[in-house]
Amino acid sequence: MSITSLFFSVLAVAMAGLGLAGGIVKAIDGADNDRGYSQVIIGVVICIICLFHALVEIYQMQWVKKYFTFLTSTWWGKGILITMYGLLILDRPKYTFTFVAGIILIVAGIVYGLLAFTKVDKPDAII
Repeated sequence: MSITSLFFSVLAVAMAGLGLAGGIVKAIDGADNDRGYSQVIIGVVICIICLFHALVEIYQMQWVKKYFTFLTSTWWGKGILITMYGLLILDRPKYTFTFVAGIILIVAGIVYGLLAFTKVDKPDAII
């Protein structure tokens, strides 16, 4: 694993952590508002997916390599996944955190997608 590939793998773990924090804020916001429980459900689903993504970035299990290779072993897959976090977290700017976290995740997802056009090694698990 090259240094750049390791850097982007660690950055993907950080983006999953940011998505987790954004999912928690979104769930709390949905519980406090009269906007319904759909925001709570979206926040919980984002948290579960981000935890799974962070775990996969650190340690890849065999069944993950077999069934979810398109999300974990390609730059396009990581870019789409991180952009999805950002789009789901992005909300009206009532809470600045969800707005800023959504924008950061969308930009990071686009950068991961653009890495597919470079000669950076394919992403791999940290461990």
